Amino acid sequence: MHYPPSTSSSSNAGGSSSAWSYHTSSSSVSLPRTPTIGVTTLPPSPATPSNNFNGGGFQPMAPRMGTVLLPPGEPGTPGYYTNGLATPPESPVNARRMHSAPVLHPILTYNPAPSVYFNVTRPAREIVVRPNQSNLGAASLEESVFQMPVPHITLFIPDLGAEIQVGGAPMGATVYSRSSPSVVTVSNVVNTLSLWLSQVATRDECKALPPLVMATATQYLQARTRGQPGGDGMRRFDLLCGRVFFTGLTRATDGSNRWVVHLSSRV
Repeated sequence: MHYPPSTSSSSNAGGSSSAWSYHTSSSSVSLPRTPTIGVTTLPPSPATPSNNFNGGGFQPMAPRMGTVLLPPGEPGTPGYYTNGLATPPESPVNARRMHSAPVLHPILTYNPAPSVYFNVTRPAREIVVRPNQSNLGAASLEESVFQMPVPHITLFIPDLGAEIQVGGAPMGATVYSRSSPSVVTVSNVVNTLSLWLSQVATRDECKALPPLVMATATQYLQARTRGQPGGDGMRRFDLLCGRVFFTGLTRATDGSNRWVVHLSSRV
């Protein structure tokens, strides 16, 4: 797998320090104490005068707070102390935020100078890995879209205002059982994108675009069909007006679980 290596905090390999042993010296940091429940007598009151309890009667007791030492913890654990104060464990909010961002495959990660040459007007099998990407190859296309496999992904093409649903095929059919979930691969994404854009644009899709965009798209259609009357029809990639080179995906910023398709007129 060619995902960027994940980072993790390292533990103290030198063993526990004597400053944190249960037999602390007088110079060690004083530890916080937890309460214990003791008892003390209540003062007499009109309701329960003290002479009511003379002669061996039971006298009510009130709670009294005492203290007890807490055992020290190890660095990185909830019981760890710094300068005599307990350090809370990692914030659940920060932990969720840190682990919520999925790690995208390098081929699909947005870059103005992408790792592959992919013209969406051509079949996905014609993708070419750039020479400086020695860690990528044909086998990379069959790897999962994310470091954590997912069964589907939603693409969004802002130029056309279009959403595309990509569902995976069983990854490694000889390994996965029939009950195993599907996994979206890089190949699923690029093939779906290429096939969807190569289809004839619908009338509604054309009407949704500004007249100037449609006029430019018509020029691209005529150049592509070399002036043949009608040609093979207005394709969706004609509506891109020359922005046909794939430069990667980024997560949508509108809070939806969509991935924006970035296209450029050159790479």
